[in-house]
Amino acid sequence: MREKLRIEMMTPEEFEDRMNARPLIYLPCGLIEWHGRHLPLGLDGLKMYEIVLGCAERTGGVVLPLNWIGAPGFGSFSGTMTYPADFVKDLLKRMLSQCAKLGAKVVALTTGHYGECQVNTVKSAAGEFTAEHPEVLVLARPEYEEVLVDGEAPADHAGKWETSMAMHLFPHLVRLDLHRPGEERISRYGDEYADWPAEKRPWIWRDDLRETASAELGKRAVLAIQDAIVGRVEELCRKAGI
Repeated sequence: MREKLRIEMMTPEEFEDRMNARPLIYLPCGLIEWHGRHLPLGLDGLKMYEIVLGCAERTGGVVLPLNWIGAPGFGSFSGTMTYPADFVKDLLKRMLSQCAKLGAKVVALTTGHYGECQVNTVKSAAGEFTAEHPEVLVLARPEYEEVLVDGEAPADHAGKWETSMAMHLFPHLVRLDLHRPGEERISRYGDEYADWPAEKRPWIWRDDLRETASAELGKRAVLAIQDAIVGRVEELCRKAGI
């Protein structure tokens, strides 16, 4: 049962048993961020959490609650909540320290929220932590890293790939009936909240996602991502001797 992979649902004895069996912790990250009219604001985190739960079923270990605190995305778009990169890096380092306290020898720090700022922040946090704690091995990566599906990295912002993964993982939250190709009007909080110049330009959907996205494509992407993460986690576990 997936409930028994989640630390918040374990008793202390159940937690200790799983960590004794394999001292591995998954730390999934996301963001509350605009993803078009057709997708939930929590898409990044929701898909990352489901992906790592599937990984933990294969590798063992413990899955921490989803971390919603992330570095800048589309900060001026409706519903988006972003935080300074330095704050996010410090938080992640503190969370990794807690993982070490809990006895983790390997931590998989994975983010379903993309962008150069977030990815660099995640990797920087892991690098600084492991420099101080070399006894803990950390896999720090966006979900799509080292993954190709049909020759493409399965990564975008609310486009074919993310929409397809959502259709596979939580179809009840996808509203493709609200999607139309072309310009999408977005409620914004003002330019003072914009994290990127692109937020000040019109948002144009080049594809009709009703035609290009599918649950089948999403399933293939999720499985490829899980295979890649599991492969790297198992490498680190062998290196750590667990």
